[in-house]
Amino acid sequence: MRVLIVGGTGNISWRLSRAAVDAGWRVTLLNRGTPDRRRRPAPHGCDVIISDVNNQALTEEALGNRSFDAVVDFVCYNEQHARRAVSYFRQRTRHYVFISTTALYDRERAKPPFTEDSAIVDSGWDYALAKARAEGVFKEAAAREGFPVTILRPGHTYDTIIPEAVGDGNWTNPWRALNGKPIVLHGDGTTLWTVTHSSDFVRAVMEFLQSGHAPGETFHITTDETYNWREITAIVCREIGASAPQLCYRTTEEIDRVTTRYGNGIKWHKMWCDIYDNSKFKAACPSWRARVPLQDGIKNAVGYYRSDASLMIPNEHLNGILDAICELRAVQ
Repeated sequence: MRVLIVGGTGNISWRLSRAAVDAGWRVTLLNRGTPDRRRRPAPHGCDVIISDVNNQALTEEALGNRSFDAVVDFVCYNEQHARRAVSYFRQRTRHYVFISTTALYDRERAKPPFTEDSAIVDSGWDYALAKARAEGVFKEAAAREGFPVTILRPGHTYDTIIPEAVGDGNWTNPWRALNGKPIVLHGDGTTLWTVTHSSDFVRAVMEFLQSGHAPGETFHITTDETYNWREITAIVCREIGASAPQLCYRTTEEIDRVTTRYGNGIKWHKMWCDIYDNSKFKAACPSWRARVPLQDGIKNAVGYYRSDASLMIPNEHLNGILDAICELRAVQ
């Protein structure tokens, strides 16, 4: 199989690149080739096209007359990106896979467990709203011209990201726990949450592409395990050796008052229970099941950071934000 992965070195996409190479596929990556502390090098055996996908003229030239059995796009985030993707790939692939997000389910209207037919946001968090609008572009192109799109919605998927309630998934919160600083949890930390290791999501994508399933459907893909944020935080802290971390519980409103960047993601997403019905994807790929328990996945994620001292550096800007949240009132 000839597959193009747009991205290919990130939290999920690097594992797909490697799995596709290991399966003997002809793998091409399309990305900017820009060094990043949290991105891995392209796996050996990939052909890499260096181009900024947002520069249409350069990307059209770089793609040339190449064609692919499938394109899996990890870096399409809004309507404009989606329209460009349709332009790039309408004549270059028989199956375009858009990596969307489960964050677009409308938490105020939809009730868990979420299905693919649950209500979609039409306002609120800009990230989720932009992904929802991108989906709309692809569905319109499919109806108008038969654009061969499948939409896959990962949930909170981790690997080079460490799951946490408030932060960027980097080493900042582990550093705080190891240095006696509080970790911020929204509410009382008991919201149920689903986190999926990237290797489980990648196995799903591989099985889906190998199945020959026709384009035209939407699936979300997550584990069936749920934990609350207290439990997730405790597992991370045990793995890094911080047995008795300080926890700082703050309301969503308090967090949003200090930082709308993190507050919006909590207000429209993380303050709500995050539970999924995966029966539609399991029917399409009956042999697939998520296999990585959270304890093993966290061990893997922490090991990734510990493998490179340059990754184990806290983000000082984020540290300042977390300190400001805690200073709103005394930490109990």
